[in-house]
Amino acid sequence: MCAVDHIAFSVQNRAEKLKELEDAGAKILIRPASPAVLQNAFIEDPWGMKIEVMEDPGHLGFHHVHLFAADPEAVLDWYMTQFGGKRVHYDDALPAIRYNSMWLIAQKPPEASQPKHAPCPAESNNKVAATKAFVHN
Repeated sequence: MCAVDHIAFSVQNRAEKLKELEDAGAKILIRPASPAVLQNAFIEDPWGMKIEVMEDPGHLGFHHVHLFAADPEAVLDWYMTQFGGKRVHYDDALPAIRYNSMWLIAQKPPEASQPKHAPCPAESNNKVAATKAFVHN
């Protein structure tokens, strides 16, 4: 089992961007208690994709794709073989691959979580996944 949990974008001002997103039809799933709190926000776009909205001034724009996988290492190995990149630990904790200024992160899902998105290529018998992202090293 492997699924996209969410994608993430880094912005200059999270509070302003959340207001813009909400006005544009996004549903706020998790809003930080105050602007000073480092917790990231999560929204759902009008089509149902969960998006993390964060402030990482050094990496503005598209930030990462976060996968839930039964075997995160096998999934990341597959992506490394197919697309290259550099193996790292995102935030010194989560196994990931770095592609220039974005990350592909994989971890085991929480026990209660049942991802509802398309399977990752590593676990779909090499069939084309519903979504592909190609990033040059």
